[in-house]
Amino acid sequence: MHVRARRVTAIAAALCVGVSLAACGGGDDSAEGQSTIEWWVPDWDEEAAAELLDEFAETHPDIKVETVQTTWETMGNQIRVALDSGDTPDLITELTSRIPVYASKGQLLDVTDWYDDNMPRDDFYEAAVSTASFDDKVYGVPFRWDAGSMVYNADLFAEAGIEEPPATWAELKDAAKALQDIGVYAYGWPFGEPNNARVRWLNEYYTQGGEFTEEEDGSVSIDAEASEAALEVLAEGFDEGYVTPSSLEASNTDLQNLLINEQIAFYFEGAYAVKPIEEAGINIGTAVWPGPDGPGTVSADGFSLIVPEGTEHPDEVKELTQFLAQPESQTLMTETFPARISAADAERFQDPLFEPFIKQHGEYAKSRPAYAGWEDLVPTIHSALQSIALGDQTPAEANESILQHAEQILRVH
Repeated sequence: MHVRARRVTAIAAALCVGVSLAACGGGDDSAEGQSTIEWWVPDWDEEAAAELLDEFAETHPDIKVETVQTTWETMGNQIRVALDSGDTPDLITELTSRIPVYASKGQLLDVTDWYDDNMPRDDFYEAAVSTASFDDKVYGVPFRWDAGSMVYNADLFAEAGIEEPPATWAELKDAAKALQDIGVYAYGWPFGEPNNARVRWLNEYYTQGGEFTEEEDGSVSIDAEASEAALEVLAEGFDEGYVTPSSLEASNTDLQNLLINEQIAFYFEGAYAVKPIEEAGINIGTAVWPGPDGPGTVSADGFSLIVPEGTEHPDEVKELTQFLAQPESQTLMTETFPARISAADAERFQDPLFEPFIKQHGEYAKSRPAYAGWEDLVPTIHSALQSIALGDQTPAEANESILQHAEQILRVH
């Protein structure tokens, strides 16, 4: 754990002005009467966290907050190892969908009672709080909740004679063929990155009516027909030639760059991509992601604050968590959309380009699964998607590997 200790000292020093000059020094003991709590923060939230901690310190001089940076690539394993070992910080920013697995092992503090007049539960998206729950108790405080939608190059659509973004899958295929006629790949899938690929399968699985069925023996079943239908949708663009071959190596970021360079005309993405695409000079449009007869149903997730069960400072952590959960704090700390309903009224979320995203995650999205074994299924789904894209397997053949592996490993908890 030596790397972690060095990082705490470095970041604590960087945040000294915002935390308390008297507390600086990086040692284990704070100034007399001052408690020190440690918060693991993803690198993309560090700037906002520092600003919020400055404000928090003004009204809570008795609490020193040290932050440790995590990254998207490593945070899942880092958090799991810490919780399994018991060597934990006091507060962690983590994906909401992972919370039930930790809670089922008794690794998190029950924060149900933290939802009070200062942090009313009915001001949070219920899907977010439900995802952060286990056995009718809440083990996390969501601050970000979102789902992706369609992002497209409006100029390429106009050139291809597409007057409105497609509202159904049939319209999407028509648009794809029109774009193909002007020499542009219509869209791409991020099949080069396993987790990104898994999300695309899950989106289409939900859109095809797929559910996860919890059996009496604790196993979890996948809807075979919906899964195969999802694979058929994901394969057909390769068969028709209007999906870019770069999909086989692409991540979400790669697809963003392909759109910016006008090598594809649209793709499925989160709202965080709007700003960099606009800054690159693209005339961007957004739309709800389509399904067979109207809006598709996509997977939603977000980030929450979780408290390891072994924290020695529950009262201080509650003070910080409730501060970070205020609408004004969530507005600053989320790259996409807040988990509190009232926070969405902030001016920064009123851009018309955000409307489809808000509609998608509010009306046409479902929580990602939080079952034991779900993460272990990622390589199998990824391999299945690669095989159908390459034409090595039919959707029916690829589906068998997903179903068989799911039957072996998916459990309620």
